[in-house]
Amino acid sequence: MPSLNNPKSHSITIEHEDSVNLKGLQMADVLSWSVYQSIEHENNEYVDLIKNLIVKRVFED
Repeated sequence: MPSLNNPKSHSITIEHEDSVNLKGLQMADVLSWSVYQSIEHENNEYVDLIKNLIVKRVFED
């Protein structure tokens, strides 16, 4: 049975990674956590800090 998240029932693999060594994943964690705080707790402090910044490619050497 298809779901709203996967209407064509494609095979999905989820791999867990330690973000300590993956700077791109660290950035995604910070951004998603900031949005979560804004929506769930009405705390815009972290979103406001990054709202006007240009996100740099920190994962490149």
